[in-house]
Amino acid sequence: MPGSGINSWLEDELRERYRHDRQEVDPDWRQQFEAVPPPPAAAPGDELVPLRGAAARIVENMTASLSIPVATSQRIIPVKVVDENRRIINLHRGLQGGSKVSYTHLITWGILKAIEAFPALNAAYTENNGQAFRIQRRGINFGIAIDLAGRAGSRSLVVPNLKDAGNLDFQ
Repeated sequence: MPGSGINSWLEDELRERYRHDRQEVDPDWRQQFEAVPPPPAAAPGDELVPLRGAAARIVENMTASLSIPVATSQRIIPVKVVDENRRIINLHRGLQGGSKVSYTHLITWGILKAIEAFPALNAAYTENNGQAFRIQRRGINFGIAIDLAGRAGSRSLVVPNLKDAGNLDFQ
């Protein structure tokens, strides 16, 4: 499956070069990228329904994201200590009448602490009059995708947005 293997970063980089100038990539890669079928067209009798609201905004953001530089980093870390600490936290919270803490809570808390320690992680990219700029944000607004079970076994991703998350406590 294209774009999902260990070398997907290389394919992504070559695809960007191809989009910029097809002659920049090896002929074998050109052939690979040219073999991608075009998006499906509406068949006679199909109805084209304009996207509105949230769906339209998602498409707009996804399309805009294709032009933004992206860096991906993956780390494999042991989680035995996290698992044990979560068990202890939940035991304590249960005795206090509190709700349980999920792995998502702990991961989010860790990411927020990392952003506080390394403020450059809270930057954004923009262009103004053709010049590239970094926006260094003062507050931390944070969203994390959560997979939720829906009706009849369906699944959906929900992304709660935590405003000013750096000033929230763990409660």
